[in-house]
Amino acid sequence: MRGQCLVNWPPLLGKPAAGAGVDDSLLGSFQRADGTTQATYNGWPLYYWKNDTAPGDVTGQNVQGVWFVIDRDGNKVVG
Repeated sequence: MRGQCLVNWPPLLGKPAAGAGVDDSLLGSFQRADGTTQATYNGWPLYYWKNDTAPGDVTGQNVQGVWFVIDRDGNKVVG
């Protein structure tokens, strides 16, 4: 992921902490080429939409038919 994609979809950096409704066993992280740590859920690298500013915002859902919110089980939510 490069350029404008990283501007629109910054990676969720740091080791994740479980919140309400999160399956702790699906949380993870990996070290990126730049040395930072990126959060994962069910093996998916996590990103957020630049226009989502508050917890629960999902205005980036289905942007360009590529970016999707994931559910508690780590599956993409289509629709």
